[in-house]
Amino acid sequence: MLDENTFFDSYTRIFGKAVKIDATGNRFFTEFYRRFLECSDDVAEAFKNTDMAVQENMLKRSLLYGVNFGDNMNYFDALHRIAVSHNKAHYDIKPALYDLWLDCMVATVGEFDPEFSDDVELAWRLAFAKSITYMKFLYDK
Repeated sequence: MLDENTFFDSYTRIFGKAVKIDATGNRFFTEFYRRFLECSDDVAEAFKNTDMAVQENMLKRSLLYGVNFGDNMNYFDALHRIAVSHNKAHYDIKPALYDLWLDCMVATVGEFDPEFSDDVELAWRLAFAKSITYMKFLYDK
């Protein structure tokens, strides 16, 4: 049953309770980016000159910014900086790519969370709904 802990319980099963992401977590991000880069030529093009080790580390640090966006001003400020850097005037990450990002994230969660279910999938999708909407909103700003 979906409740407020469903996302964080899944997150803990994948990454553990420690702040530092362990080896399993590192494999998660590697697999996520493999899946994401293969899902679309547009995604592959957007990341063609990217140092993927740096990119994985950035996502590790910022994943919870997206989840906690709107609940804490520190996370808001951090996600705002990310959104501006990804907008049309900077990295030019097209809004449709965020939907692919989330689909690939959920698919990777399904591979790594032994208790993955429809409720877990929905919890992950809802956890990023506000931040993805904000990223898309700032694309043309």
